[in-house]
Amino acid sequence: MSRVHLIHITAICIVLSGCATPLPPSPPPTVWTKSNASDADYQRQIAACRNASFAVPPPIYSNGQTQPGQTSNLGDTFSDQGTMLAHYAVVFQYTHNCLVAAGWTEHPVGQQ
Repeated sequence: MSRVHLIHITAICIVLSGCATPLPPSPPPTVWTKSNASDADYQRQIAACRNASFAVPPPIYSNGQTQPGQTSNLGDTFSDQGTMLAHYAVVFQYTHNCLVAAGWTEHPVGQQ
């Protein structure tokens, strides 16, 4: 591929990136509250919930293992990244549900 082609491709990408839909705003930061509970209580509870989230089974990657391996296939690489992100989302949701089950309530900062 010649230098001229690369310049044209780069220019097209820059123009098209300006047409992209803007990302939605990120959610506001939150705090967890529970009546008559201290920060130390929260720290103990979040530690217990995170420890319990280790029971979430690890994902199975495209190489058939529970750890991503080196692949020469770009599709498998993207698939493994999606698998990893999905696993992190499940662990996050597990931790969130654990805190809710323990009586903690999530609020946006400043709205307790």
